[in-house]
Amino acid sequence: MQTHYLSRNGYQRLQQRKQELLDSIKAKKKQMGDSVAIDNDLRENSEFMQLRTEVTYVLPKKLDEVDSILRSYQIIEDMPSFIYSHFYKVQLGAKVTVQYQDGKVVPFTILGYDEADFDKNIISYLSPLAQSLIGGVVGDEIEVEVPGKPIRVRILNIEKGI
Repeated sequence: MQTHYLSRNGYQRLQQRKQELLDSIKAKKKQMGDSVAIDNDLRENSEFMQLRTEVTYVLPKKLDEVDSILRSYQIIEDMPSFIYSHFYKVQLGAKVTVQYQDGKVVPFTILGYDEADFDKNIISYLSPLAQSLIGGVVGDEIEVEVPGKPIRVRILNIEKGI
């Protein structure tokens, strides 16, 4: 089973997402019942058919994905490699400052599954940039494969990010 890494905040958001999905399924089942009460000819009841598709296929698939992650997660802040690290290498939970070829300097925090927030310079450990940076040290020049063409970045600083 694959381990999914999450920050504590990411874990809480995922638990909240699970509850929202469960609540949505419950609400849509009630809507289905209300729809049948209005028009019990289900072949002609497009609202019922749409709700049934969501309750039977769409929402359970999303719930299964969330449950799968919650069955195989590891909290980044609880990992010994995070707790005892001096952050001389790029790892999960690190804030990494990089310099692009054009001179632009950007700090990125590497967090967990589905935690990317580009407005806050947070990238998932699954992203190509994070995958290329993990294990790097200050001074390393890394080539990152991105759609279009590869880019080069230099690691300027590494510190604890969360």
